[in-house]
Amino acid sequence: MNAAAETTKGQSEDIRPLSAGQFIAAPTPGERARLRGARCRACGETFFPPRRYCAACTSGEMEDIELPSSGSVESFTIVHQQLPGSAMIPPYAIVNVRLGAGPVVQTVLREGHEMLELDDDVALVVETVLNEDSHSYVAFIARRLAGGSKEEGK
Repeated sequence: MNAAAETTKGQSEDIRPLSAGQFIAAPTPGERARLRGARCRACGETFFPPRRYCAACTSGEMEDIELPSSGSVESFTIVHQQLPGSAMIPPYAIVNVRLGAGPVVQTVLREGHEMLELDDDVALVVETVLNEDSHSYVAFIARRLAGGSKEEGK
C-alpha cells in the first residue's frame, strides 16, 4: 500500500489512520469508511482486516476487496467506565457489525447507544479519535442509520 492511501494532508493538520492498512483510500473525517478486506479466491470467505492466508481453507490465494460501509448490529455491550489511558469517554457501545454477506467488524458507537438494539442498521464512518503532535488520528466508528431499529421502522 502506498503512503498516499494512508495519510491525508489537510491545510492545518496531518490526518492518519489509527491502524495502518484498514482503509482503501485516504480516510476523511465525516465520510463513509472505505474499508479494505480480503477475499479467498479458493473458497470465497471474506475477512477484516485483510490477511495473507484464508482461515477457512488455508489457501494463500487472497485478493484485496472493498467492504460495504454499512451493516447490522450482531452484538453489543454498553461501556460505563473509562479504561485507564483510553481516549473514549463513556457511555458508548462496543458493537459487532455484520457487513452484508461479509465479515463482522468490531467498532464503537458513540451516539444513540441508549436506543441500540440487535439487528439495527448502522453506517461505518471515519471519525477523528485522537489529536496528538499536530496529527489527527482517525478510525471507523458506527452510527445508527435513520430509523435505526427494525422495530422503529414498522
